[in-house]
Amino acid sequence: MSWKKHFESAMTLEISAEDQRETFRVRPAGSDPVTVSLPECDISVVEISAGGLSFVRVGMKKETKAVIQMSLPEVPGNVDVKIEVMRVSDDGHVH
Repeated sequence: MSWKKHFESAMTLEISAEDQRETFRVRPAGSDPVTVSLPECDISVVEISAGGLSFVRVGMKKETKAVIQMSLPEVPGNVDVKIEVMRVSDDGHVH
């Protein structure tokens, strides 16, 4: 990701367990959604932070690991993201 035209770079973001309490969550605006592409469908992100994200996907299980594609407002193309499901609530919210 880069703000410079025709410049590509790889960006890695690692957050340690102790840093997660220092991050804050934001809810993407409906007019500028953040979407996650899974093999079977695209899903809108409910909340996102430096420590993770949440979305609704009934049937996902805790400890599932995957590489997803994320679409961010004002960022051309998709971003590949490695995720691990930490918990799933009864109503299908995946964290």
